[in-house]
Amino acid sequence: MDCTLEIKRFEQLTLNELYEILWLRSDVFQLQQNSLYMDLDGLDQGAIHVFYKNPDGTIEGYLRVLDRGVEGEHVAIGRLINRHPGNGLGKRLMLEGIRVAREAFAADAVMIMAQVYLRDFYLRMGFRPTSDEFMAEGRLHQYMLLQPLPDD
Repeated sequence: MDCTLEIKRFEQLTLNELYEILWLRSDVFQLQQNSLYMDLDGLDQGAIHVFYKNPDGTIEGYLRVLDRGVEGEHVAIGRLINRHPGNGLGKRLMLEGIRVAREAFAADAVMIMAQVYLRDFYLRMGFRPTSDEFMAEGRLHQYMLLQPLPDD
């Protein structure tokens, strides 16, 4: 895979990068998962965006990191997308997201709102459930926490 890792605040994103991110999120979360919800939630402007980009500008994988107090008491990682699941990019993205959480927000823990069908993936990464399952955005979710954070 000939992708480059990009880590940018909202105002650093190019228009094409922003378009690609929003297109990918819409394609995966709304079309492929048949989930009608408002993805544009007003949180992107304060997030750090972590993504792998192809030389042609398409984005292979993406997530955003939100400071503590935005979605809860912990730094949060959300909107994890791997265009081609099973290729290891999701894990690489999460590890980069955790590193960004630690370096940018001095995180000692990371919270996620995980889709339940991905729970085993997150458990293997060390996350632990902190809530019962609940419906959000048309799919079953569960809050999970990673604490302490793994060393780089």
